[in-house]
Amino acid sequence: MLSVGGQNSDQLAQEEAQRLVALIELAREEAIIHNREIAVSFGRDGYRFLLLEGEKWQPISTDELLRPRELPPSLELQLNLEGDPPGIGKADEANTPHLFLLSSGESTPFEVTIKPADEPGGYRLIGQEDDATLIRKLDDVS
Repeated sequence: MLSVGGQNSDQLAQEEAQRLVALIELAREEAIIHNREIAVSFGRDGYRFLLLEGEKWQPISTDELLRPRELPPSLELQLNLEGDPPGIGKADEANTPHLFLLSSGESTPFEVTIKPADEPGGYRLIGQEDDATLIRKLDDVS
């Protein structure tokens, strides 16, 4: 797609939110179809998909779609897992899984917010127990 002119931060946040939802859905399908345990590790500036190999989580490096992703510097990511206070927690440790996408079809309920740094707006991704992931636009007052 050719883009003329610059994108504003809210448009960028929307694109990143849509990308993350699509990648989570792809990883969920991969886990079920190939009977593999997959997880997502979140950091302040991006996320990576992990594969359980033996007893250790390893970054997925052979799949171009599930490669590690960095957010543009103008965006920030916030993670909220069910039962945990908002935040990234131990996400800065490279291979710490936060969101599990299991071969059984089960996944961790979650909320991820992608928003412009120092600006109102953004998008919240809500991973529900029925495996649907919703995207909600945040109000301009947050």
